Amino acid sequence: AAPAAASEIVAGLEIGPTEPPPLRLTLQPAHHLEGMVQEGGRPVGGALVTVARGAVAVLRERVVTDERGSFRVGPLLAGTYSVGLFARGFLPRFVEGLQVPSSEKLKLVLARGRRLEGLVVDPEGRGIPGVLVAAAGAGAEGAAAARTGELGVVPGPVPPIPHGRAPALPEEATPWTPATAALTGGGGEFTLTGLPAGALQVTVDHPVHGRQQLNVPGGGGPTPPLRIVLRRGATLARHVLDDRGWPHAGAGVR
Repeated sequence: AAPAAASEIVAGLEIGPTEPPPLRLTLQPAHHLEGMVQEGGRPVGGALVTVARGAVAVLRERVVTDERGSFRVGPLLAGTYSVGLFARGFLPRFVEGLQVPSSEKLKLVLARGRRLEGLVVDPEGRGIPGVLVAAAGAGAEGAAAARTGELGVVPGPVPPIPHGRAPALPEEATPWTPATAALTGGGGEFTLTGLPAGALQVTVDHPVHGRQQLNVPGGGGPTPPLRIVLRRGATLARHVLDDRGWPHAGAGVR
């Protein structure tokens, strides 16, 4: 087989009305990064492995582990890389400062996250479908702890969702999307997985029943199912006028 080769990534190319100048890419010797993803000595198949040159990169190589938990990424130019690991039900993991080429295969370990399930009901005990339920790690003072990564996971607490329309999940679900947010089913049931240990801040949001936050304490054992009661929110209707008393369209109201 021919030796592996790759070129540097060229970013920021502008495509305009005129023909751009020729682009020259030079192939250089390249390598592969190989490894295995495990949990408690058992292979984790179907995990997403992302590899980027440096902590921030324009492009990321992405592969999925096989049934033995093995992966092979490349061709990669020599340099320093960061690796991200994602699997449903597990906490994301990020490893930086990996050198390529490497004489040894990587052995990366994932940890299972906390599971949280429950029901969202109205005051009469009827399940409410279509409620967005999201959870994040809570700091010592109850503020949501920072969550970093990719696939739509961003730092900070769960952002407010505008009312008046059906809530949506923050991203398109994939087999590797952390299930830290979900819409309730027809009976108001929900299940969240891959959550951090310790105290959690849970946010529930519905366009009719409003928004509510609650804190769930940490503990060593499984968390009992939650029962969250949402009361129907009030509707406020008013007119926005300018200083002449004329209706003002497009004004932001909070």
